[in-house]
Amino acid sequence: MCSVEALFKRLSKRKELPHINPLVDLNNAVSFKYTLPMDTHNLDNASTDIMMRLA
Repeated sequence: MCSVEALFKRLSKRKELPHINPLVDLNNAVSFKYTLPMDTHNLDNASTDIMMRLA
């Protein structure tokens, strides 16, 4: 199941978006609004360049 499917499944049971932190909350809201699978990652320990790509 992709992230947006999991989000919709959780919403169908709880009727609210899960809260983790403000950035993840924003990511979930955008994902939900546009039915677009998106991920948010902690980059504190990233050792390579950041890139954006289609999944």
